[in-house]
Amino acid sequence: MNNHIINLFHRMLGKFMRRTSNPRLSLWRTLFMNFYFLPFEQARKFPIYVYGKMTVPRLNGKIIVNTPANECRKGMIKLNLTGEAPTYQGGNLEIYLANGKIIFEGETTFLSGSHILIYGNGTLTIGNKAYISNMVNIACCNRITIGNSSRVGHEVQLLDTNFHFTFGASRTVRRNSAPIELGHHCWIGNRATIMKGVTLHPYTTISSNSLVNKSVTEQERSLIGGSPAKLLKHPFSRIFNPKWEGKLYSAFELNPDLNEQVVEEPLSMYD
Repeated sequence: MNNHIINLFHRMLGKFMRRTSNPRLSLWRTLFMNFYFLPFEQARKFPIYVYGKMTVPRLNGKIIVNTPANECRKGMIKLNLTGEAPTYQGGNLEIYLANGKIIFEGETTFLSGSHILIYGNGTLTIGNKAYISNMVNIACCNRITIGNSSRVGHEVQLLDTNFHFTFGASRTVRRNSAPIELGHHCWIGNRATIMKGVTLHPYTTISSNSLVNKSVTEQERSLIGGSPAKLLKHPFSRIFNPKWEGKLYSAFELNPDLNEQVVEEPLSMYD
């Protein structure tokens, strides 16, 4: 009886802690983001949910949900959530729209503490089922594309500009911005920085703390890392499918002496 009461108390305490530690849905911010930026037929479906105290200090640009109104679903785009990663997640998502636009191609999760600057004629396109972790910095005055099902880790920086102009002995000044293209199913490790002009092909993995200042390879399923980054391994790919992740977790937990598992199914099964 006592154990039952203790277990019940632990469950209730756990629910309370989760509820108080996660930002609640902000009704007025959700109303504003949908009805200020979206056509009425989309806005009334409430595809954008805003949590906590997300801010939009500048409103000169556009936010577009590139999904037909009849296919929009409530909360398909979640902004300013907190995650479960063991990293600092203070602060709120800030989106500065100094001209330019953000295009959501479908479901998106955007965690807290990130700073998004869109200026000039910049266009940030975020693919379907993309996941952007906390404390991410994005500066876009040209074009940044994050492909479908890509994962952007903690404190990553995506900068399609050098911000300033420079010259050397020849006095030649070059353009200070160029597009960034992340293919589908890319995985960007924490604290990596991706600079202007970089193209990552599908299933590319960037190791933590890397500086990617140029396109390294045209091969899919590659591991890139270092400062500056170089090709480390090919083929290499993350398992994105949560079903197969669960199966592998179970296999290793049930077999403490098992250190590796050969996967034999077609690669598409793990996406």
